[in-house]
Amino acid sequence: MSNQNHFSPRNQIFIVIASFLIALYIIMDAIGAHALAEHLKDSKINEWFFTSLRHLLLGAIGILVFSIFSHLTQKKLMLPIVLQFIGILLFSGSLLLLVYLKINSIIYPKIFSILAPVGGFSFILSWLVFGTLLLKQKK
Repeated sequence: MSNQNHFSPRNQIFIVIASFLIALYIIMDAIGAHALAEHLKDSKINEWFFTSLRHLLLGAIGILVFSIFSHLTQKKLMLPIVLQFIGILLFSGSLLLLVYLKINSIIYPKIFSILAPVGGFSFILSWLVFGTLLLKQKK
């Protein structure tokens, strides 16, 4: 068996980033279960927190899956990966920001209400682009 690594340097970076995002998910889940347990008794805050974490994990898995398909060209991989990053930042990030602001009794600016839906659309679009790229791949 060869020790040769078949992943491009760019794909290796994305795999490492995905691994760190999955570790971040585990850390945040533990924080939610322990340090934030009292705050998460509020059902709305609980829902926002764990929904953000679930989508963080799904986004990281998406980045990992897209990166493993190294037989696609670098360019073709970039769009779905970037869309996953956007989804994580906008969807998970805005919900986590909402949790933080709510816990600290800070008013959440209404303009941020659009971030989660845009992030969610970005997640969906990334999978559609990836599926389309696979369908177009020559056999």
